Amino acid sequence: MTVRSAVVVAALGAACSLAPTASAQCVSVNGRVDRAVEGWTLLTEAANCVPSIGGSASSSDAVAESSGFNWWDGINSVNVPMNDNRGDIIQLFWYADSQYLYLACTGPTLPFNSFTDNGPKASNDQGDLYIVLDASLNSGTDPIVNTPAVGSTQCFGFRAVDFSNTFGFSPSHVFAVQFVDNGNGGGGRAKFESLSPYSATPDIPQQNETAGILWHATLNSSAAYDTRNQNAGEFEVRIPWSSLGFPGRPGPGFQIGLAAFTAQNFASSDAYDSAPGIGNGTFFEQIGDCPGDQDAGPSGTLGACDAGSFGASQPGANFVASLTFQQAFVGPQDEVDTIAAHFRFVPTPICQGDLDFNGVTNTADLVLFLGAFGTNVPPNTLGDSDCNGVVNTLDLTAFLGAFGCGA
Repeated sequence: MTVRSAVVVAALGAACSLAPTASAQCVSVNGRVDRAVEGWTLLTEAANCVPSIGGSASSSDAVAESSGFNWWDGINSVNVPMNDNRGDIIQLFWYADSQYLYLACTGPTLPFNSFTDNGPKASNDQGDLYIVLDASLNSGTDPIVNTPAVGSTQCFGFRAVDFSNTFGFSPSHVFAVQFVDNGNGGGGRAKFESLSPYSATPDIPQQNETAGILWHATLNSSAAYDTRNQNAGEFEVRIPWSSLGFPGRPGPGFQIGLAAFTAQNFASSDAYDSAPGIGNGTFFEQIGDCPGDQDAGPSGTLGACDAGSFGASQPGANFVASLTFQQAFVGPQDEVDTIAAHFRFVPTPICQGDLDFNGVTNTADLVLFLGAFGTNVPPNTLGDSDCNGVVNTLDLTAFLGAFGCGA
């Protein structure tokens, strides 16, 4: 009998009396997404995007879309090209424990107050990041209608972005970062917004807990995931479940929807980039705007303003200066960006110890667990229940306490 087998046999007799341990905190809200020591789960287009049409299996969004390099001066009607992909959303992550939902975004550098580019209009604090949640996700398909932009977010001023609920996504909450202090003072500021009924927090200072919400962001100059130049912003936020309308962590199997976009830092601007973006040539286009576009092209089915899109038109973050579009009219030709695709994730597994994600904790999971026993693993994976990055007898106790769940 092997040592591993002996450990299991010795513990099986007591399995019925063992209770799963509470999830330990793997995430530190320090503005650096460290997957080697934290429990972040990456949202990928192929695994988590709705709809999923040729999406990436290793990333949340495409890297270095042309729109992320262009700052549209809507007052003077000129495009200001940037040397860096400042508006680029690359990765989105989630983590959950019994008290909080943790979210992270990597890529965009626009909110940082100490950032030098090729001109004063393109340098320093130049835009905002929005992470949009649907905490009451409809698992079915809603009618093909859009949520008017004016009803979607008012954080730091109205943004000209629609959310299509074609696939059951109707925003309920928004976390927005307008300003990150990374060296020039000012303290940083963010807001958390509930859309129905409407409420919004006062400005939430960087690294200063407000109503249980805590956030931080830093620049990472060695971010390998930014294949353009390894220079990326990293944002982390901790949100109490109570702020999302839950008394605690949602019950097993409950889904949450998520999307994100970047915009210029004044009202009436629409998007630089959004995630997920599942590839060019579909209705669910990577958003990359140009002045005066009709959102998704004359046909309403093809993206018009990313350089890789149909038409290959000049990119730039469009400023809807005149608000000539009718806010009561929403659709693919109202000159307002429409975000249709979204991510879905389940913050509470149906069964603890379900390592193959089939809804049951059984011998197949035990085989996976034993294969990792005694080894170092990414925190909170392969049975590491206490987030210390090692699968050991403490994790075995938690695993056996859940054995047979879902059967």
